[in-house]
Amino acid sequence: NCNEPCSTTWPPVTSIDDVSPQVDGLEIIARADGSDHVALDGTPLYTYIDDIAPGDVEGQGIGDVWFAIAADGDVITPPSVRIGSTDSGNILVDDEGFALYVFANDEIDVSNCLDPCETTWPPVGGDTRIDSTLDAQQFGQISRPDGTAQLTLHGHPLYTFTGDTNPGDTNGITVGSPGTWTVIPEAEVELNPEPSPAADEPAAAPADADIRVGDTSIGAVLTDANGLTLYAFLDDSATESVCNGACADAWPPIPGGQQVAGDVAAEITIIERADGSTQTVIGIWPAYTFAGDSGPGDITGQGSGDVWFAIAPDGSLVR
Repeated sequence: NCNEPCSTTWPPVTSIDDVSPQVDGLEIIARADGSDHVALDGTPLYTYIDDIAPGDVEGQGIGDVWFAIAADGDVITPPSVRIGSTDSGNILVDDEGFALYVFANDEIDVSNCLDPCETTWPPVGGDTRIDSTLDAQQFGQISRPDGTAQLTLHGHPLYTFTGDTNPGDTNGITVGSPGTWTVIPEAEVELNPEPSPAADEPAAAPADADIRVGDTSIGAVLTDANGLTLYAFLDDSATESVCNGACADAWPPIPGGQQVAGDVAAEITIIERADGSTQTVIGIWPAYTFAGDSGPGDITGQGSGDVWFAIAPDGSLVR
């Protein structure tokens, strides 16, 4: 599903000879344009245009949809706690879809499931990643007697169960008396709140604007409210964005309805995207951030594929 313009940033691997080391399951599949594409067990493989040298993994985790492939053929995704579908409905699960449990005999911020209990009920590691759809503030960690860290939800230590043999199993709820081991329904987990609409601030106040001027190593550029650089895609036009699907995961569009700082000289308009959402146009360029930028001043998307460039305060491109 990564075709132009996505494939400009993520070039497909076209020859099995280019894959090192060779692993079982490599095959050639046909792309939409009829060209060859190497797949591993049916999953197409790509490189990333901003990986310059061996060992670079700049693309890892971008948009939470791009991940590296290990030498054994496994996708390297960070373990994460998320909501998943199980025998007991939608509940809190680990990255592989195994149910997470709480123990009735525990106390807030105290685990009473020690050896040999913890052999059957492995504690969830304290550094386990929290999926972006969940409010991370409800999670914490405690130090167990052996010095390891354990993840908690509202202070309740979390566990998996060795008796669950497949993702989606919830066999642990039958262990002990009713209610000894319980899963966490989706309704009891706080989701990550949607960003609040921008307050009605005067457009001339740069500090309160959604689109403002920021400083980078390539000079003044436009940024979003978090200081992330705004980019334009050369294949776009003033009336249409052609960056959809996987492209939009890596280059998130800026929605319409933004508050604009008074020192932004460019004309601001709005277009409708293919999915029906709106997007801000700065000058003649639909605007995006880049998932590879992590903070103010970052410009890792600049020049990507020779088609992505930062937008200057007057709406021109920094090239």
